[in-house]
This record gives sequence, structure tokens and C-alpha cells, in this order.
Amino acid sequence: MATQILDTLAKISKSYKNAIPYKKYNLSENEYKVLYALSELGAVNSFAYLKEKVKLHDSQISVLLSGLNTKGFVVRKKSDNDRRSVDMNITDEGMQAMKGLKAEMEALEEKLTKLLGEENAEKYIELSTTLSKAFKTK
Repeated sequence: MATQILDTLAKISKSYKNAIPYKKYNLSENEYKVLYALSELGAVNSFAYLKEKVKLHDSQISVLLSGLNTKGFVVRKKSDNDRRSVDMNITDEGMQAMKGLKAEMEALEEKLTKLLGEENAEKYIELSTTLSKAFKTK
């Protein structure tokens, strides 16, 4: 039974990664997390605040922001008010990518909810959350 559970989890994980169109928008999953946070928060000048929102390490966020900057999705500049601080903003191009990706993800969620039905979708979320907590490392 344990092998079946692990095999099923592996299949779901692979299917999920293939279903989300990150690559279509030239994004990785973690770049999406950072871009999503910036699209929701607007301008951010606190690295710690961004870190709290996306639940990634400082070094990861720094690399992701550099990549997003290179792709033209994010701009970083020294704060006018505090030279030690850096303002991080999503660009119009970044907002367009987020808008398209959010729409596709909402459509996918709707498709899955129709496929599973409301009750099974809720059970799936509950089970997935339990499994996610079980595999989480500290």
C-alpha cells in the first residue's frame, strides 16, 4: 500500500508540474511565487516582508529577483528615502504575465473542480494539506 501511495504522489506531482503553464510565461514555480507576491503587494522595499510572503530563503529570493529583473518582469532600485533599502516593483510586462498565468490557473482549478466534484475537491485539498505537512522539513 505504501508503494502505491508514493507512486500516486509522484504521478500527481509530475502531472501538476506539467499542467501549470509556468514555462509558457518563461517562469519557474519559485519565480511565479515571487512575481505573484509582488503583483498582490505592489512596491515592496522590505526583503524580510517578501521573504515572509513567499516562504523562501534570502539567497533564493535574491537569485529569483535577479532572474525576474533580467526577464523584464521586476525592477529593483535603491530607495530614494533610504540608501540601504531596495525598492522592488513588478513591471507592466510582469503584470501581463501574471494576468495570463492567473487566468490559466483559475481555468485549470475550475476544470479540476468539475472533474472531481465540489465534495471530492474539498477532500483532495484536505488530504493534500495533510500529506504536505507530513513531508515538510523544518
